[in-house]
Amino acid sequence: MDTTGFSNYTMELPKISIILPTYNGTQYITNAIESVLLQTFADWELLIIDDGSTDDTASIAKVYAAKDQRIIFVQNQYNLGIQKTLNNGLAMARGEYVARLDDDDRWIDSSKLDTQVTFLDNHSDYVLVGTNAILVDEKGARLATYSMPETDSAIRGRLLSKNCFLHPTIMMRIEALKKSGGYDENENVRHIEDYALWLALGMVGKFANIPLVSTSLTAHSSSITFKNRLIQAKRVKRLACQYHKKYPRFLVAMIILQIRIVGFSILSVFPIPKKIVYFIQKTYKRL
Repeated sequence: MDTTGFSNYTMELPKISIILPTYNGTQYITNAIESVLLQTFADWELLIIDDGSTDDTASIAKVYAAKDQRIIFVQNQYNLGIQKTLNNGLAMARGEYVARLDDDDRWIDSSKLDTQVTFLDNHSDYVLVGTNAILVDEKGARLATYSMPETDSAIRGRLLSKNCFLHPTIMMRIEALKKSGGYDENENVRHIEDYALWLALGMVGKFANIPLVSTSLTAHSSSITFKNRLIQAKRVKRLACQYHKKYPRFLVAMIILQIRIVGFSILSVFPIPKKIVYFIQKTYKRL
């Protein structure tokens, strides 16, 4: 395992550990890293974990790690998958708070970390805070704006029926993550491991989303696959059933999730234009 940057570790602990897993991210990872460097809050460590890339991702990350001691590069000897890679990042994290960023996304508001740290510092009973985001295509053209529910009660009232957080926008307390067990590595929550974590974290403390458009999320043409989303929708419904006594509006959630499953079943057979897909996604996130 290549651990470039480990020698630069200092005894002083950072306030935030940023976990950035990457796999063949040559095209976008520079923008992701640069967006971290532009943050006004500077007390962080950036853990870049390469999950077996076969392109130039490692070379790019190593250049940044050599220039900035806050950047630590780790290279898996083979592909472990996103769940194990994220948990490896959590095991390495030294910060009080944990933030997430994907290699093809970037933070577009330089005050993002500062705003979230201030919130968590002032609200000790909250374990997770996210923000809003925009969705862009592979060329950077804006497709949609995602506005998430803000208060703990609003989030809990919707959490069984939909994911109320955008993963690359969130910040979490490390102690709450330890109590919740981190990311579930079971196959039955693959690709919904973030949603599974939110449900578990809600048993530890409160939720919030700040009305700040902090992040640009990239939609890839290859990701518009409704067969995969159908599988994920079924997994979400099974997972939501496990928490039916923990969160409100269970029956409403079951109706919404079943409609979603039927919709994805239809769309997996009859493809529709991407613009309509993004409109549906945006509308669903507002429910």
